[in-house]
Amino acid sequence: MAGVIPPELANLTYLENLDFRNNLLHGSIPASLGSLTDLQYLSFGTNNLSGEIPRELGKLTNLISLSFDQNHLSGTIPPELGNLTKLEQFYIVSNLFSGEIPTTFANLKKMRIFWASRNNFTGKIPDFIGNYWIKLESLRFEGTSFEGPIPSSISNLTQLTELTLCDIPRGGTFLLFLQNLTKLQTLILRNDMISGTIPEYIGASGKLSMLDLSFNNLTGQIPDSLNSSVYSLFLGNNYLTGQLPPWIIAPGKKVDLSYNNFSGEVPTSLLDQNLNVNLVGNFFTRKWKK
Repeated sequence: MAGVIPPELANLTYLENLDFRNNLLHGSIPASLGSLTDLQYLSFGTNNLSGEIPRELGKLTNLISLSFDQNHLSGTIPPELGNLTKLEQFYIVSNLFSGEIPTTFANLKKMRIFWASRNNFTGKIPDFIGNYWIKLESLRFEGTSFEGPIPSSISNLTQLTELTLCDIPRGGTFLLFLQNLTKLQTLILRNDMISGTIPEYIGASGKLSMLDLSFNNLTGQIPDSLNSSVYSLFLGNNYLTGQLPPWIIAPGKKVDLSYNNFSGEVPTSLLDQNLNVNLVGNFFTRKWKK
């Protein structure tokens, strides 16, 4: 479907689900949609919409899910959206939003999924996320202009199964907040200028399957706790040292350990050329057969 969103939709006052996803809609979001106060699900995802989010959408206090993903929307997020206290899912990935996340979002205590990657947000990652969004299960900030360090209050989000915080200058030393996040299945902290060693408690729960700590300043050795469940392991472009543990390479695993300071002998399992592994830029004394 092409064209603009007709303002007359505001007359359908009993609507509970309004889904515009995957069309060719352009123009702005009508402010009149703020009168659809029975809405629980509203999505504008994957269109060509532009302009700002109407502050009138803050009247939709029954919303559970709200999505603006993959449009050309700009401006700041209106603080009125902090009135949507029933909101559990909020998606604003791949737009042109700027400024900071409004402090009124501290009111969104039922939030379970918050994805805000690939925007121009500035300032720091809000501390209220860790202090008030204790039901949060998935958080994504990638390709923004947020500043570090990563707030230690993230340690309170013990329901997290996915945490993606990337491209954050001065992310800090490897923070202890990860020790409490025992339900994590996906952890991506790429290009955050994180220093220190990889703690043993990462992977100790046996639930972590995807770990990406590439493009940081990590030192030390790979902990054995990553042996149990991690099948996608990306640690490239750090300063890791020592010999590779024998379990690091196994059928089905995706491993990138390129551009570190590993030494010693290459594990004999690398003689199998079908393994998905990248060890370029290290200091091994024996190379695998070509």
